[in-house]
Amino acid sequence: MARFGLGLIATRSAGELVDLVRTAEQLGFDFCNLSDDPSARDPYAVVAAAATVTSTIRLGFSATHVYLRDPTLIAQSLATIDELSGGRVEAVVSFGDPSILDTYHVEWRGRRPLDRVREAIEVMRAYLDDGVVDHQGASFRYSGLQAGVRPIQAHVPLFVGALGGPRSFELAGEVADGVQCGSTSAENSAYVVDHVRAGAKRAGRDPDTLQMGAYCFIAVSADGTAAVEAARRMTAGLLGSYPESMILRHGLDPAQVAPITAALEDGDMARALELTTPEIGEALTIAGTPEVCAERIRTDLVEPGIDHVQLAILEPAAVEADTGSRVDGLPDIRRQLQLVHDGVIAAV
Repeated sequence: MARFGLGLIATRSAGELVDLVRTAEQLGFDFCNLSDDPSARDPYAVVAAAATVTSTIRLGFSATHVYLRDPTLIAQSLATIDELSGGRVEAVVSFGDPSILDTYHVEWRGRRPLDRVREAIEVMRAYLDDGVVDHQGASFRYSGLQAGVRPIQAHVPLFVGALGGPRSFELAGEVADGVQCGSTSAENSAYVVDHVRAGAKRAGRDPDTLQMGAYCFIAVSADGTAAVEAARRMTAGLLGSYPESMILRHGLDPAQVAPITAALEDGDMARALELTTPEIGEALTIAGTPEVCAERIRTDLVEPGIDHVQLAILEPAAVEADTGSRVDGLPDIRRQLQLVHDGVIAAV
């Protein structure tokens, strides 16, 4: 049975974000993750605040990154928030968004970033599970670091965030509690699940104990046309972060996408929007009426083996902020949350 969560991009005020987490809990969402982006609100502060006003929803980050954050400090924050929440914290871990790393002038290309993720998870597990970190690795070194805070949970879940693969998916199976990928196609979902399972088996682990998670952008409206248009516009700005292998597994031709990413690199959002067809938007998001969205989630995610579905709702304010234009007929985030609860999750 699939579990459903809310993915929040931390661009709203901290108070609004906390209130949305509380609303998601009231609607019965299983978990809520905040993005870790230095241009937005500090997700650790927001999640800590949300932990004090909620009681059942699991709380975490999607994804927190191990170039800009030291893994011992991530683990310290997780243990502290686990204490605040009574044992409800988890985290998706990755090496980070390449565009953000470039902004910070981080030299990551050719530096085996997945090895850094592997090592960071080893460090975090030592901190969270044992309370002592003695580690001499290629990326991180600590001698007798003592953890002064202990989590409530016996095992705080750590997942690998990945898009391209296959090595990143296999790494999740080898060392983490599962994966969180970006997926809205059955082909891609099955590919991810197969490689996570292969990694687990190679490491002598039971793949059936691991979470197969997917993060997807969703626009839901009784006016399906408005939802599809919102998805098209938002996709135009997202394409630059998607690797070619992921594009292919979503049934798209990279040659069709290349002019859009080139326009984005030139800062020409108008041109990127012009080139982004509704078909591209629908391939890389889930959009339409509740009935259409429920069927997409069932066939493109759940049936191929995804059991944790994180939904990032494309709301009018986000569409306008990213594209400079509004979409008539697109409900606000609270109305879409209700539509997802009533007409999507219930159906799936």
